Amino acid sequence: MNRIKENYKKYQTAIETLVFGFIIVLSILYFNSYTQQYLLNSQKILTNLEKIRAKELRLNYEILKNNVFLYYDNDKIVKAVNDLENNINFLKKHKFYNLYKKDFEKFLNYNSEIKEKINNIYEIQTINSAIKNSLIFFNEKVKLKIPVKDVDSIYSFGEISFNSLFLDFLLR
Repeated sequence: MNRIKENYKKYQTAIETLVFGFIIVLSILYFNSYTQQYLLNSQKILTNLEKIRAKELRLNYEILKNNVFLYYDNDKIVKAVNDLENNINFLKKHKFYNLYKKDFEKFLNYNSEIKEKINNIYEIQTINSAIKNSLIFFNEKVKLKIPVKDVDSIYSFGEISFNSLFLDFLLR
């Protein structure tokens, strides 16, 4: 019996060391897996945030081109809006609030501001198209030899209206 106790004491430290080592190895593997998932999710979120920034810049560029040129395809603006909304919806579905709670709240505020901006874009497009059509009509009348003083006053009124609406849109 004494011999068994002596052997048990000898191997007890070896067994404890093996169990402790096994627990440490499992902890390292779990931490490694958790870290990889965290980094992959973070990369996916940051990539999509960068895409949203790029899509918003593209939308701003398309709006600017639309306001500068008399003839412009509004479908490019609609496509830019749809691309931006698709990226935003992807992040909303991803629900990254588990990783970044404060940033997710800021993202939701940004989302509401973008919705308001898009509504303003559609509103200004509606007004803008009427003004541009009027300007085109005025240009056609100029070709038909309307007296110059009438055309100048009508054209300048249209230009002033267009510029004031555009400035109002930018200052919102």
